[in-house]
Amino acid sequence: MARLMGLGSGKNQVINDYKNFFQAASANSGNLLFNFALETIVKLTQSDIRWSHPSEDINAEESPLLIPMANNIGSHMDVGKSGPKLEGVTVHKTVMG
Repeated sequence: MARLMGLGSGKNQVINDYKNFFQAASANSGNLLFNFALETIVKLTQSDIRWSHPSEDINAEESPLLIPMANNIGSHMDVGKSGPKLEGVTVHKTVMG
């Protein structure tokens, strides 16, 4: 089983206020829907690993990472600055976009 790294719907919870929506999906319903789809079709151990999560903690879990990046790959974004922090992460990683 994999762990989802990135924005998430909060373990498939319904979000009905703007503050929680912004925290769960950066105010982008497309992110929320994309992550919800991944949470639905991939067997995950948990869905709340943020892009800035410490590599030591990720490696200690020994679970592969599934990294949703539906809107993040392209010339509009420098993933080195704004993307997931993967330096030091040794577990298997799969990016979905």
